[in-house]
Amino acid sequence: MGIINSNLTKLGSFLGNEKLYIPEYQRGGYSWEETQLDDFWLDLEQIYEENTHDEHFLGQVVIHKNKEDGKRYIIDGQQRISTTIIFLDILRTKFKEIAESTNNNDANDDSEDINAKYIGRISESKREQYLSMGGVDKEFFFEYVQKRGAIDYTDKKFDKKKLKPSNYNIFYASKFFSGKVNDFLEKNESNQYKALNKLYQALINQFILMTVETDDINEAYIIFESLNARGKALETADLLKNHILRMAQNDLPSATETWNTIIDNLDNIDPTKFIRYYWNSTKRFAREKDLFKALRTDITSQSDVNTLLANLRSLSKVCAAILHPDDNKDFDLTELNERLIEMQKLDASSYIPIIFALRLQNYSEEDINEVLKAIETLVVRNFVVSGLVANKYELVFAQIARSISDKTWPPNSDSASSKKPTKDDILKNYILLWYQMRNSSITSEFSTLRKTQLYVICFVR
Repeated sequence: MGIINSNLTKLGSFLGNEKLYIPEYQRGGYSWEETQLDDFWLDLEQIYEENTHDEHFLGQVVIHKNKEDGKRYIIDGQQRISTTIIFLDILRTKFKEIAESTNNNDANDDSEDINAKYIGRISESKREQYLSMGGVDKEFFFEYVQKRGAIDYTDKKFDKKKLKPSNYNIFYASKFFSGKVNDFLEKNESNQYKALNKLYQALINQFILMTVETDDINEAYIIFESLNARGKALETADLLKNHILRMAQNDLPSATETWNTIIDNLDNIDPTKFIRYYWNSTKRFAREKDLFKALRTDITSQSDVNTLLANLRSLSKVCAAILHPDDNKDFDLTELNERLIEMQKLDASSYIPIIFALRLQNYSEEDINEVLKAIETLVVRNFVVSGLVANKYELVFAQIARSISDKTWPPNSDSASSKKPTKDDILKNYILLWYQMRNSSITSEFSTLRKTQLYVICFVR
């Protein structure tokens, strides 16, 4: 393989490394529209508002370092890197405006830092930008993004009918971010510089990229195709691919083949949701926004990657059978398949980690059916009778699933055993508790979590 390096890197470190080029033959040019721009802004705004040091995965970038001219060409990730430069230009301009209106030297320094580190020193006689666009966007991007100075967004020369589509998209992105930052500064009027600096630091230090660099153009496109051939990029799915590329460099074809098999088996099911179902069946509960961090912390070796891929591959067909039961039949037991159809009609999915855990621990289909029967009872009572949402007990289901996977039964118990529970152990444990509660006048001894777990396994309809 011709992979030079692959790693997770902060956006600021990546942009401040070496000059980047977008190939001249790039088709279409800049294409992000308001939906993608809004996602970018909302992700950054969320980091700012949560006031934590948590990282946000921006996506992947594949670089081809040309041996002949020594330049680094972006093969994949052109849109997000171009968007970042557009946004940095807005920050550079706003810092300059704050500096001029308040004599704030720090704001002026930030404006100069953005110029020197990420956009480039550009003047009438210099053209030293860090990102060189390709094709139809090169001159427009240089003139209206990389050269210093605020844009007059009301100028008629920016009329959509007068510009090439990609040039207009660049103009619109600049206008969009300018409006968002202006609104942001109005909300933080008491100390605009402090707020804008914090936003800037979040962008360059907490947005991270998965980067892969190769000196072989053919391999660059093989990597690009393997990352993008199965639909839109998804954050957790990209992270998983990153681990494959980082830790299985000598076995990339096999790892890529396994990943593609998983995606094919899922039958258009969101891979991120699928991975999260698996994660919550075997690991500490993670919400979708925390899944990237959990994966990065836990998957630290080639062995971890192999185990993860093997389990995901074996469960991908199970997931399709659960979420698309009319089209996919992974179970042989007719009653179980019919029950899955009933659950799908109830729009229930938070129970899936329990089914995954039972399947990974090789419970029989008859046992799985009995447990699912109990879960269905709970869902029907709450969804149909009580009018509650079917996925109310997501955390409880995940805790039960993990306890099955860890063979520590019952869940959340100081006296949990390390022996794998049988189906009868699971049902018996909660049936006994159920009757204890019904015959006791003091139900407060049971926590809400314990009561909910109890109801799950009560299969009396």
